[in-house]
Amino acid sequence: MDKEQAINLAKRYKEMVAEKSIKGPLSLWFVQ
Repeated sequence: MDKEQAINLAKRYKEMVAEKSIKGPLSLWFVQ
């Protein structure tokens, strides 16, 4: 795996985690 691929993977992973940490509390909030 080259450097560019690793950077792209890291970016996608960060976006995924950010999305989850945003959607997680939101969905909990909607449930209550």
